[in-house]
Amino acid sequence: MKFGVCGPIEKAAFLAEAGFDYIEGFTTAVTFMSEDDFQKLAKDMDSLPIKAEAFCVMFTSKFKLIGGECNLDEVREYLNLAFSRTKRLGAEVSVFGSGAIRMIPDGYEKDRAWSEMVTLCTIIGEKAKEHGITALIEPLRVSETNNITTQEEGLKLVKDVNHPNFKVLCDFYHLVQMGGTSEDIRKCGSDLLHTHLANPQTRACPFQGDGAEYSDYFNGVKSANYKGRVSLECNWTDLELEAPGGLLLLKELAKEYQL
Repeated sequence: MKFGVCGPIEKAAFLAEAGFDYIEGFTTAVTFMSEDDFQKLAKDMDSLPIKAEAFCVMFTSKFKLIGGECNLDEVREYLNLAFSRTKRLGAEVSVFGSGAIRMIPDGYEKDRAWSEMVTLCTIIGEKAKEHGITALIEPLRVSETNNITTQEEGLKLVKDVNHPNFKVLCDFYHLVQMGGTSEDIRKCGSDLLHTHLANPQTRACPFQGDGAEYSDYFNGVKSANYKGRVSLECNWTDLELEAPGGLLLLKELAKEYQL
């Protein structure tokens, strides 16, 4: 497995020194940089032993994705810039979380909202393919969205979109908060292309002796034959202080589960 951290891309140098394999940056932060600032960042990243292999926070709050108000041409234009820049920094996967702006408006017809999601995610998959990236839907807990809140729903969306560059992510924190288990991960099979991990109760960085149980995550990914990336996506108090302990735990558990 490969281990990374979701965080500001400016932390890449620290994470490389700490022993991580990659950083998962924020798409919006990179997309809205000035061209000069972006070129400087790209040059800085070129000098590091790790890349920004993954990106999250795909969209900004200016978009209204569901509810009949989405301008798909604007989405295409935005993704062209976003994916071209993130690919330049090393992106292989790009996560579609953005729970608030994919919300289904109150009273809006569920079937119509689903159709809009399929259309939108097909476009995301097409644009991702153009730039050599795979996009991923991230199921989120109900306190963050009312649209794709379980692994089962995320997998169904992937099947309905049916595009080779649109797959599913498993975030262990959201999975547990929604009552999911290792079986939900197993069912994703080859459609599972990326994962996030945090303490399933507190969303803090995992560490040895934190009292949390991570067996469902590791049993699940093993049964799905997944040996890809796992990013620590946590509520950080001090990333530089906490992340190395998270890495140590991940490496020990991966070895225990032979991943």
